[in-house]
Amino acid sequence: HHAYALEVNSQRVWDYAGGGYVHRLAANDVDGKMTELPEPEPHDAEAKAAKKPESVVNEFNRLLSSQLDAQRQFFDERIAREREAQGAITELAAARLRERQASVESARGAITAEIA
Repeated sequence: HHAYALEVNSQRVWDYAGGGYVHRLAANDVDGKMTELPEPEPHDAEAKAAKKPESVVNEFNRLLSSQLDAQRQFFDERIAREREAQGAITELAAARLRERQASVESARGAITAEIA
């Protein structure tokens, strides 16, 4: 039984034991059987080129996160200022309403006194 088979059209080697295509095979020194070699380590330039897109994505994610945090802080502060302003306006309106109610009550009392 052969553990490997060569696909004639693509020249790829199928590993029956592993259930997939293998990239590199070599004869084992001990028993002469074919074994799969691990992927070769990329050269420094290749490794840097492979990691560059990842580092760009990481930098973009850090920048995006930073900008979103800054926007959240800006709008949280703006909402707090608006709530303070709304509270001041509501208090001012309530004070004016109390003044007008007091004025109305005073006028009512004066009219009632004149009628009586």
